Amino acid sequence: LSLCVSLPRSVCLSVFLFFLFLSLSLFLCLSVTVLNPSSSLPCEPGLDEQQLQDAHLAVERMCFSRIYRSAFMPNGETDLLRDQLFHEHISKLAPSITVDHTALQIPPIYAKQAPWPSALVILEQLALFKAPCDKVSVVMRCSQSIMMMLSRARIIAAGRGDCSAPGADDFFPVFVYVIIHANPPSLLSTVEYISNFMSHRMFGEQSYWWTQFCIAIEFIKTMEPGN
Repeated sequence: LSLCVSLPRSVCLSVFLFFLFLSLSLFLCLSVTVLNPSSSLPCEPGLDEQQLQDAHLAVERMCFSRIYRSAFMPNGETDLLRDQLFHEHISKLAPSITVDHTALQIPPIYAKQAPWPSALVILEQLALFKAPCDKVSVVMRCSQSIMMMLSRARIIAAGRGDCSAPGADDFFPVFVYVIIHANPPSLLSTVEYISNFMSHRMFGEQSYWWTQFCIAIEFIKTMEPGN
């Protein structure tokens, strides 16, 4: 309820319908389990934790696919125009953002890996998903891909010597580079969408990578094309 206070009426209605549908789905699932123990539906007794999580995820995806339009851009054309302006801002930045750009200060040992194609491909898929958890998963996989490549570069650079793991100072400038060159659409709406529907459910590594993503977006806002 506290979430809906700051949201437009249309979104509040969508949120209400989402939770109503979710409650009805769970009730139906429990009813089938109690009334028909021999049922072959996914809610049959004996489900392990992973199966329950999969069932919850399926219901969540179905619900958000129905409220996505009003929940993702509750202010309609205003949100759309804002996202387009930011997308254009990043497009103007991209040609001048190289691995040796002074604003990023990417360590030279990682330069040969640019433009980190696997991370780019993952992040370009951000707009394909509707459920908040799936969008966060894209950001996580992109971040993990970057960290894996940075670790590999450090191992190569260290040769047979000791090799420490890459830190935030190594990761962040590369992450900013990847976001700029991937430039997925509707970034600002994505950040607000996740903040409204997912932020209270993120913990540990998931929360860390999402925070890094939000900080990177704020950093990109301060960058000027050609500077």
